[in-house]
Amino acid sequence: MTVTLKDVLDRLMPEEVDYPAAAALGPGALPYLTLLARGSNVPLAAKAVYLAGRMGAGHVLADAAREADPRLRVAAAACLAWASPETAARLAVRLRDDPDPGVRKHAGAAVSGEKDSANLENP
Repeated sequence: MTVTLKDVLDRLMPEEVDYPAAAALGPGALPYLTLLARGSNVPLAAKAVYLAGRMGAGHVLADAAREADPRLRVAAAACLAWASPETAARLAVRLRDDPDPGVRKHAGAAVSGEKDSANLENP
């Protein structure tokens, strides 16, 4: 099945995103998630980061970890447990020392093995 931007947006637009169902779009969604994660709509970008992170897209997490808006860094931190060990270790160093307490909280929980740190479902 070919994934379109509309497919991805349809999954991310609800207030309460069903992330497991959205992840079922598969790797074809990653280019669109990368695009949305870099967009100016921060709430949508945070959802895109979170979904991409749950799908193992370390490059999206790395980009979000450098963003000024803490909502994007929280979304990245919450997904570290899904990242490769190398990506998780590299980003954990940065995010555990983040100035935002929410980022530090989620980074600490994620690197301790919690797949969904603090049960974050909508970043």
